[in-house]
Amino acid sequence: MVNLDASNAEITRAFAAWLKEIRACKKPGAKSSRPLYDRWAGYGLLPYLDLKIWAMETDSHIPRHVMSSAVAGYNKGESTFSKTVPPLAANLMRDLSELQALAAVEAAV
Repeated sequence: MVNLDASNAEITRAFAAWLKEIRACKKPGAKSSRPLYDRWAGYGLLPYLDLKIWAMETDSHIPRHVMSSAVAGYNKGESTFSKTVPPLAANLMRDLSELQALAAVEAAV
């Protein structure tokens, strides 16, 4: 929660303290992972989501081999597609907070 009545300096200090505490709790040697936004186009993530949502709305089933062929820009085969794109899409749809934070940073520029 952010107290919008607080000054910018107070909010900045509070955030810095919170960030320091969170990082101190992080396991030593734990590698932070960032979604590879620049690779989403190559993976065909958005076309995949479009087809997946359409299939859900129409109560249709699109086999993985058809989906991997239909998603533009993804030519690495059904097995690699199955290991990459559906889990990436599921993680994105489960928690949009990181994407929202990225959008907020880009909007502020």
